[in-house]
Amino acid sequence: MGLGTTVTLAVPVATEARSDTPAAKGTGETLAQPSVLVMGEDAAARKVIATALKSGGYIVREGATADGVRALVHTEPPDVLLIDLTAARGSEAARECFELLVSLHADPQTRFIRSVVLADAAAGAATSIHLELLPSLTTVIGKPLDPRNLKRALERVVSRPGALPFRVLVADDDPLVFKFVTGVLPAHEYVVVHAANGKEALRAVDTQPFDAILLDLRMPDASGYDVIQSLKLEGRAPDLPILVITNYPAPTDTDEQVLLSAPLILDVLSKPTLAARPEILLERLEAIRSET
Repeated sequence: MGLGTTVTLAVPVATEARSDTPAAKGTGETLAQPSVLVMGEDAAARKVIATALKSGGYIVREGATADGVRALVHTEPPDVLLIDLTAARGSEAARECFELLVSLHADPQTRFIRSVVLADAAAGAATSIHLELLPSLTTVIGKPLDPRNLKRALERVVSRPGALPFRVLVADDDPLVFKFVTGVLPAHEYVVVHAANGKEALRAVDTQPFDAILLDLRMPDASGYDVIQSLKLEGRAPDLPILVITNYPAPTDTDEQVLLSAPLILDVLSKPTLAARPEILLERLEAIRSET
């Protein structure tokens, strides 16, 4: 990626190809329906939850056991796994839940699935699954929970059906970086556009709205430093959040040091770090989304 690249970013999940020139925000572009896989021992409770979610625009599937859900997840990964422990009998079900979440998080094909656990605190289920050890994309909420509260809880971890997508510009001369990013970011929540160099990135910002830019530093025609200079110091897009993704995070002179400092950019992420922990990228962009 860039000059002298030695790091390969592996695509963590299979995704559909995305257009490099999707419709701009404000022209009717909306998110696809997010999917939820509901797991729970009680079939009646699963049906109540599924009915509530379907009425809110979610695509819903159901599974009764951890083994059954594991098979469904690998056949067609959902956006959210919702586990109902309120009818669980003893600590065994809670332990199976914990082991399922940990195994899904350890698998590159499923590690980006968000999960919501419904737990009856009075029964001790919530404390039985070692909350401090759960993957960072897991949310635990208590019951009783009415349908409106359930949908609000889901909207905290996945965009509501029909919402506008979060638009990200990837400016990098290596197309594999674009492919990597589209593999990390959920397709129903993000629109990802590729610019192969700094000049293309500036033209894209001039003609399309973006919520954030992922910017390489070493590119032909115009470098990432040139892009930061133009967007931030020359007023081209002073409020556009910038995350720098590079193999060369250390500035070489004072000018570069200034351009790589706050508030001009939000952070510098090294490509080797993202190759090892791609979830960091999603976490940083989710933090940006939460502030907009």
